[in-house]
Amino acid sequence: MARPLLAIVTVATLVLLVGVTWLAGQRAEVHVDDTEHLHVAARLAAGERLYVDVFQKQAGPFWQLLGPVVRAADGDGGRALALARSGAAACALVGLAALAALARALGASRWAALGAPALALASPNLARMLVIVRPDAPMWALALAGLAVLARHAAAPTRGGAVVGGALLGLAAVLLWKVLPLAALAGVAVVAVAPPGRRRRDALGFGVALAAPIAAWALAEAASGRLPLAWFFAGRFNAAFYAQGAAGDSWTGLVRVALAEIARVEPWLALLAPAGLAWLAWRASGAWRPDAASPARAAAVVLALPLAGAAVLAGTALPFESYFVPLEVTGAALAPVLVQGVVRALPPAAQPARRLAVGGVATVALVLGVAAHLDALTLTPPAARQYAALMAFEAKGAEVRHYPVFPSESSPARYHRRLWYRGPMRQRALETFCRLDASGSIPASIRESWNGEYAASCGGPEVR
Repeated sequence: MARPLLAIVTVATLVLLVGVTWLAGQRAEVHVDDTEHLHVAARLAAGERLYVDVFQKQAGPFWQLLGPVVRAADGDGGRALALARSGAAACALVGLAALAALARALGASRWAALGAPALALASPNLARMLVIVRPDAPMWALALAGLAVLARHAAAPTRGGAVVGGALLGLAAVLLWKVLPLAALAGVAVVAVAPPGRRRRDALGFGVALAAPIAAWALAEAASGRLPLAWFFAGRFNAAFYAQGAAGDSWTGLVRVALAEIARVEPWLALLAPAGLAWLAWRASGAWRPDAASPARAAAVVLALPLAGAAVLAGTALPFESYFVPLEVTGAALAPVLVQGVVRALPPAAQPARRLAVGGVATVALVLGVAAHLDALTLTPPAARQYAALMAFEAKGAEVRHYPVFPSESSPARYHRRLWYRGPMRQRALETFCRLDASGSIPASIRESWNGEYAASCGGPEVR
């Protein structure tokens, strides 16, 4: 009876949390990133050109994915937001399934592994990142799926596992380049723990599969004449944009603030992330030995997640909450394994305590998950209605930091056509242009095209 009851409780907990998260996603506070990405997608769908008519500092595939959404919305920004958030939630389901697969590869039992997505949904920051309209949602869905395939392949070699994992990580990299450190470390780990006879085959399969989507994107950009623009804006400009901290804030100060906030809101992460990293390092220490256990080889692959996350975090002067997702995902994936290890260490006489511990974990995950979304479910109106209110405020002359999804919804007095950022983000973009211009890092053709947007602000008064 214990096992069927455990299965029912675990599945019911997960289904309830998924439902709560989906509903909360439709009501969560409208984030500036929601409107930023939909705004770009709407303008590109209307025939404007990326990096020429529309400024952006990332690669373009995500806005192409949003194209059908904005066309279906037919000029209604609120409807576009609701549709896009549903798509983000669908991507989140893929990522959550991959998270359970990662826990399973690390040695969690079939039902205990479902605790990983349950705990992820109980994380306020992770839950917010899952439903916001930004490229992180599909990127993490693909990256976690690729990592899960590679972890399973490392634990028990499968036909084509290295190829499938590499292809998924390559697709993720096309959406956001910051996943490349994860792809590189995971690939090295897969090859290192493979049996000697498979290493060359796995290295070749993974490398070709990883490079294929990236090469296809680069060839498409080259054919359209956009590759030099994409390389500058999504590469050079984006790196410079995040390389300098906000005025008066050091990188360590910003990280300290972010870590303090995570420890306050998500104390479980403050405990699980260091413990999980130590466990992964210990478990993976002998993964390359021929007699290494399957979970040890899988741990070597999963170790790439927190290490790559730390590398990306160290490379930015603006550690936004999205940069802590790798640490949170690592903690969620390892939680079932660590809890299961503690429960199994109990003596046979403590069998009732084992059941109580598992039930307690499910109950805690459920309570935390509902609490993470309680405000959104009870205090905020649907996101579409929030968006309509924001645009109504702007029409009356109020300062709104969010962007109109469709340009026709904006106040003409506040709308900048090409360099359309607002407030501090606009000022930071202008400062980045000026720094790159002063160092001679802007190609002549791009400087000629964009100089009129930023030249007046270089060395002049702050631009609002």
